[in-house]
This record gives sequence, structure tokens and C-alpha cells, in this order.
Amino acid sequence: MDMAAGIVTSLAEQGDAGAQLSLAKLYRQGEGVAKDLSAAVKWCRMAADQGLAKAQHNLGVTYDEGDGVKQDHVEAAKWFHLAADQGFAPSQHNLGDMYLRGLGVAEDPGRALEFFHLAADQGLVRSQFCLGSMYNEGRGVNRNCARAANLCFDRECPISGAQQKLWSGAFTDHMSQNTTLQ
Repeated sequence: MDMAAGIVTSLAEQGDAGAQLSLAKLYRQGEGVAKDLSAAVKWCRMAADQGLAKAQHNLGVTYDEGDGVKQDHVEAAKWFHLAADQGFAPSQHNLGDMYLRGLGVAEDPGRALEFFHLAADQGLVRSQFCLGSMYNEGRGVNRNCARAANLCFDRECPISGAQQKLWSGAFTDHMSQNTTLQ
């Protein structure tokens, strides 16, 4: 263990949630410590149990992907809900996706729309795009192509025209990119 990891470990052992999350990341990536997914999950859970939204999100991603734990969409949704309730946009987005696909929760396009709105209102571009796609397809909302175009391709959307063109045909592909660690 290198010196920095030793300092983070000491703080984590004293109950510092931020240090616990940092230590989880070190173990996940094998930086300054031997890579150990079990230890990463343990430290992430300790931070999540203290209410740290980023840790709750990361634990949700861990369960959603089955990375170091048995894949469990219900458990993932539980952790995403806890972080989303604190206004954590990536978790709000992931819940939108889970409700849209019925993973770990009952399929409910209306709830998906609500969560995508919450995340999009905080500037999460992928949620803005998902909203546009839902309006375009009429999923959970009356079909409205003009609203869809405004959401996906307005001048305030911070993605380039090339990215917009690429994304316009990639709604179903976004599903594989929605659960990122923070």
C-alpha cells in the first residue's frame, strides 16, 4: 500500500464517508493497493450507508452491472432511488432507464419520463436525449415531434451537430451506456 492509500485508509477506518468512497475507488482500480472488488464493494457500501449520494449511485451501478457482486437489478434500483432522492442526476437518469425497460422495477414509461426530466433539468444531456426520444416515440407521453426535436437538437444542447446526428439513430444503444460510476 502506498502512502496516499494509507492516509485514505486511515480516514476511511475513522468513518469518513468521502474517504471510504475514495478507498473503494482505489480498490476497484488497483491504485496504491492491490485490486480487490470485494474490498471496493465493502468500502462503497460503508459510504453509501452513511448517505453519500455518489456512493449510493456507485453501489447501484455495481449491482446493475454485477461487478464484484451478483447482478441484482432490484438492489441496484434501491440504491439509485436513495441517491436520486438526494437529487443525484446520474441516478435519476439510471432510474428513468430502469423504469423504461422494467429492470428491477415495474415497467412504467410515465415514471421513466419523470426521472429523465429530473436529470435533464440538471443538465444531463443523455437524459435530455432520452426525453426527446420518448416524445418522438410517444412512450409515456403523447407523441410530440416538435418537443422531441427541441429536446434532442436545440441550440442549447451542449453536444455537437455530429454527435446529434450519431445519437439520432442510437436511442436503443444508449441503454448500454447509462450506468457509469461517478
